[in-house]
Amino acid sequence: MIKMFHKMGNSRWLTIIAVGSLFILVSIFLLLINRELVANRGDYLKAYEQQNQYYVHELAQHLSFQVESGASDRQVVQYLQNDVFTSNSRWFFLTKGSTVLYAKNQSTTDGLGSLKNSDAFIVNMEAQDDVLIYYVPFEHSGVTYTVGVVSSKTGAINFAAIPRHETFILLVSLSFAAIMFGISMITISTIKRKNKKIKNAEDTLVERNNQLALLLKEDKEIQEILNCPREETKFYDDRVLETLLSKSSNIKLFPICLLGIYIVMKDKYYTKRQIFSYIEPIQPLLKPHHVLGEVARGEFVIILYRTPIEEAELLKQQIYRIWETGNVARGLRVGAGIMEVDLRVETALETYEKFVANMDVASRPEVYQELQEDEYEIPSV
Repeated sequence: MIKMFHKMGNSRWLTIIAVGSLFILVSIFLLLINRELVANRGDYLKAYEQQNQYYVHELAQHLSFQVESGASDRQVVQYLQNDVFTSNSRWFFLTKGSTVLYAKNQSTTDGLGSLKNSDAFIVNMEAQDDVLIYYVPFEHSGVTYTVGVVSSKTGAINFAAIPRHETFILLVSLSFAAIMFGISMITISTIKRKNKKIKNAEDTLVERNNQLALLLKEDKEIQEILNCPREETKFYDDRVLETLLSKSSNIKLFPICLLGIYIVMKDKYYTKRQIFSYIEPIQPLLKPHHVLGEVARGEFVIILYRTPIEEAELLKQQIYRIWETGNVARGLRVGAGIMEVDLRVETALETYEKFVANMDVASRPEVYQELQEDEYEIPSV
């Protein structure tokens, strides 16, 4: 059941359904209890009526014996008054022919009025909903006597303390219903807490899965960056370098340095062969996690992933030696410089853009001629 409620998801509907189901069950239970109580009343009244019938039969035999023994009507009435137990809810009457000789007590008998007629009296008693009446006739000397008992249903039920028992049963039933309601609310609250814990656990797992997927994606991007193939006759363009650097925020790629190489073009035209005579010899110095690109004619940038500034400086010095001793086109003015990426200050892409701008300035003839230090350095602007 808990799994079924959990699948239903919405705790509001869960509460409504649970309370509704409990209400239906309690209603059915109370309906059955009420039906049993009504049946119990009926059975009790039936037994009570049978007891009255037995008693009236016994009383009729006794009165018949008294009359046959010569007792007068007055003596018979006195016997009913004095020796037969009566109450407000159970009393006896005696008729002779068409006349009521006695009903409940003498004052009631005297006040019968039109009901002094035995037939009218019996019809009146039988017409009352709360009355149980039973009578037995007997004869003496051609005269019919009738003795009977009149009982109040309400009085009989109260005398047996049935309402008190019914009240007790109803209170027990309502207490049971209240306990069931409390258990249901506790169960619902427990389910909601468990659902909340499950939801939090699911959210945590989803978040961790997303983080894992992000890490895997970053690792994949890092591997793509670090395993980027480099061909001797192919250089990446500025767009590719910018794309790579825009993804270079993972700490696993650091330290990152940028090494720039530029040709001072002046107003002369240099062939591709002359320019690349300075680039091709340095490619064997580059490692798999170094990315070389041409950002403009005569301007190159090498992204040095996982390369500290000291190692970058050493690489630059090796490049100088190749240029000094190698087979390069003479007569060109070539500059170089290094800039380290510091994420505390700016992103890798922002550093790259600043670095390229500085290299553009340094490649101008008038700026190059004014450099006081090593002619290969790129000035900061």
